[in-house]
Amino acid sequence: MHGFEVPLAAWRVHATAAHLEEESGNLESARKHLDLSRATIMQLANSMEQQEPLQEIFLSAPAVARVLIDAPVATIGARDDMSSSVGS
Repeated sequence: MHGFEVPLAAWRVHATAAHLEEESGNLESARKHLDLSRATIMQLANSMEQQEPLQEIFLSAPAVARVLIDAPVATIGARDDMSSSVGS
């Protein structure tokens, strides 16, 4: 994956890193990873046609919604069910 953009994996990796960093007490790093995860999600969503239901389906998927809501970092990440969202 080195040298290639893989946003479908990147947002999940950053969400998981945010969760792990928060559990380790590294709150600044956790926030940075969460911000990167959110930015990647929005980049993906914005690449989809707004008229198509795919964008809405993606943004409302449980794993994606947990990253986008303004919640403690601990509620996001490693425990996400990988089969519960679009693009798995």
